[in-house]
Amino acid sequence: MVSMSLRKRSRRISRGLVLWMVCFAALAESGAQTEPELKKQAHLGLGVEGNINTGKRMIFGHALCYDKQLFTHFGLGFMLTISSDFHTFNSMEPEVFGRWYFLDMGIPGGGLFLQEDMGIRLASDDFQITPAFLGGISLGFRYAFKYQDYYVEPYVRGGYPFMFGVGLRGGIRL
Repeated sequence: MVSMSLRKRSRRISRGLVLWMVCFAALAESGAQTEPELKKQAHLGLGVEGNINTGKRMIFGHALCYDKQLFTHFGLGFMLTISSDFHTFNSMEPEVFGRWYFLDMGIPGGGLFLQEDMGIRLASDDFQITPAFLGGISLGFRYAFKYQDYYVEPYVRGGYPFMFGVGLRGGIRL
């Protein structure tokens, strides 16, 4: 009974997140500029974070991410986050994301962003693996250095099945 309501809730959340991502893409495309150099921008990054992935306490996580700028204010990417409490709990979170740079602050290659995450979480607690739908929203700030070859971005995120996360990513332009 409980698992059935959880499945229905997960389906509703996933449909809502997909709809939201499509709306972000449409909004970003409406303000898109035809800059050939911008469309070539892709980034590869590494990150560390603290998150409440166990539901009990803050644990350590690290991430590998790739994103591509599709339009002036919108990009897509994927990320793999691995978290552990260094005792019995481990999780792996492969996800895709859509990112909208919603506030133009005059920072080429950066600015404030809102990111929507969708994927799965595979959690292992005492050697029992439990899969779960992953959905979340991140708010962050990307700062691209002088020639836009390197960046750092602090962020906070919230969602399901994790509750909260805060971290820092950095990377390079490919």
